[in-house]
Parts: sequence; C-alpha cells; structure tokens
Amino acid sequence: MKNSLITIALLLAFTIITLTACSKEEYQTPVAAAIIIGNHANSKTPNLACPEIEKEILEATSSYGFVSIVTLDGSPELAGGCLINPPQSDLAESKLKQIATRQAHSILSNLSATKASHPEVDTLAALEVSRRSLTSASQGSVKHIVILDSGLSTAGLINFQKSGFIDTKPSVIAGYLNDRKAVADFSDIKIAGLGLGDVAAAQDELSPAQRNNLKQIWTAIIEKTGGRVTFLDTLSGGDNSAKDYPKVSTVSLLNTSTVTFDNRRPIVFGENQIGFIGDTAEYVNPAKAKEVLTPVAEYMKKNPNFIALLVGSTAGEKDKPYCLQLSAARANMVQNTLVSLGAPASRIKVIGLGFDDPWHIPDTSADGIMIESVASQNRKVVMLDASSAEAQSILAGIR
Repeated sequence: MKNSLITIALLLAFTIITLTACSKEEYQTPVAAAIIIGNHANSKTPNLACPEIEKEILEATSSYGFVSIVTLDGSPELAGGCLINPPQSDLAESKLKQIATRQAHSILSNLSATKASHPEVDTLAALEVSRRSLTSASQGSVKHIVILDSGLSTAGLINFQKSGFIDTKPSVIAGYLNDRKAVADFSDIKIAGLGLGDVAAAQDELSPAQRNNLKQIWTAIIEKTGGRVTFLDTLSGGDNSAKDYPKVSTVSLLNTSTVTFDNRRPIVFGENQIGFIGDTAEYVNPAKAKEVLTPVAEYMKKNPNFIALLVGSTAGEKDKPYCLQLSAARANMVQNTLVSLGAPASRIKVIGLGFDDPWHIPDTSADGIMIESVASQNRKVVMLDASSAEAQSILAGIR
C-alpha cells in the first residue's frame, strides 16, 4: 500500500476537541465508513474540519464499526482500514465518549496526511475500491462512502478530460456504463459527496450549469445500480499549496449552450446548436444553423485578429478514412455558412478528425451497436481560437 496503514487501536496524543459523541446504546448497528480523499493537483485542500466528516467518523468509532481511507488519483488504492473493537472491560459512558473522540481525531490525522501518488484522477475506480473495502466491515453494518473531491475525473471510463462528458446528458452516461457493466452494485450503500465542482489552478472554474450537470452525472451513475447519493453544499478548503503532486490534466470546458466568447473557450456546434444528419454533412435544421452562426460571423468581422479553427467530428468508431472525410466535410459546411454571412474565409482553418477528436464520447455498446442518444452528440463541429494551445496541439497532431 502506498500510504501507512491506519492503526486506529493506537490512541494518539491529540488535544481532545469537544464533539457531540454518542454512546454505545445510541448505535445498535455498526457504521462502516469509507472515506475517499481527493488530495491531488488541480484541487482545493479537502475540508476535514467540516461537521459532516467529523460526524461520519465519530459515528463509526462510537458504534464500534469500520473505517477505511482510499486515495483518489489515477490508480486509487486502499490507504488503510480497520475494525474498531469495543473496550475489553466495562467503562463509564464519559470514558467511552472520550475514547471514540480520540479515535476519530486519529483517523482525521491520517486523512490529512493522505495524498495522491499517481497521475490523473479516476473517480469511478475510487468508488469501486471503497465499495470493496466495506466488505471487511462487520455483517449487518450500515455502509457509507464519503468522497471529498471535485468529481472531475480525468482517467478511466469517466474521463472528462478526453471526452465531452461534462456537458453530456447524465442518463446517457449512466446507460452507457450500465451497458458495459462498468459500475458495481451500490444498492446497500449511502454515498455523500463534499466539494463537488471545487477546483484549483490550473483547472478553469466550472459554470453553474456544468456544476449541476456534474452532480446529475454522478447521481445517475450511482443510482443506476440502486445506490443513494447526496451532495452536501460544504465549501472545500483554500487553494492547495502542495507542489509535489503527480500531474492531473485540465479539463477543457466547452461552450455548448450559447455562442459566447468568454475566455475564448472552444464552442461546440452540435446537437444543441446546429446538428448534422447521420452520415452526411447536412444540417438537421439549416435555418437554425444560420441563426446560430450569425453572431460568430459578426464577431469575426469586428475582430480582425481572430482566426478560427473548425474541427469536424463523427459518431461511430469504424471506417476511419470515411469518418475523416465526413468530419472534414462538416467543418467545411460550417466554414461555407460563416463565409456566406460575411466572415473572411482567409481567417478560417478547417480540419476533420473523424472519431478521434479530443471531445469524442464512446458511443457504441459492448457488442458494437451504436447508441444513438450518444452518437448524435458526436456529430459536431468545434470552433477554437487558432492561436490557442489546444488548437495548436490539434494542428500539430498531438492529442
């Protein structure tokens, strides 16, 4: 294991902070708690002083339950776990509360010292490690998982960095994972998330809509297998000052709702904007496409230094030469529309990436059948500022 095992039996010399400890009689059923700690790059400092965490751990120590700690990085592992045994002899109620409190603070100390060891963040894998750790709890235990992190996974099947998941319909993602049997059974586990959407440099801040969709995505994934999840509106700590974390890629936050140019973020012309008919470069709605692209043309006319890169893409994951040709044709279609609206053709670059674009969402089932609800989101054109690092990376063939 990459972190020292938690030795809960050792009562470390912490200053006892007054908490509302509970007696043994108040917990007839042991509480088993798995804590996922997202202490990694691009994240805020986990808020271990929040009442929800203290309460969760204290419930486990007071009920003689179980606690495990799971590190959240690109290869999540169990940092430690232990059954909490009752005292060998009868003790006064005040002494039991004191012991439970000291044990809780010992666990909190271990949490504060736990941080990422591997690059990236695989949230789905961390949930699975936590679920498996709870099998060590006493039979009949009430099982909880608490995750302290942004939820912005950059590795595994839920990879917001390499795909367009952040703006995808939650039911689509949950259905895709369910089809691939990629999510374990959480039906007997209650999950709580703290700090969802809270990020730090160099990750751009999520918009309120993206925060809400992120919450709905994880809710849909967990509830698909019968789990229960709540997200607590608890602030994370301040910016994380540690500099020695493994790398975590930043997530490109695409503009998929309205055509605006704030922060020069990539703009998606897809299902929610113009959309393309399957296997063609024809717009689903030509009149709407013209309406959507008019402000883009106006922006380009007023900003002579702006050069656009149009990146076409396709659904499916077969016949690469055909998809490259089709995606280029879609980008050319958007270019032609912009030029017809007055945008200068000399300041528009065009490229087709087929199904290898950085925002591609896996859209086929385990048996190779296309999932139309996902595929429609891959029939798109993305516009970038051609001078941006992301655009230059695409033009150089680096993904």
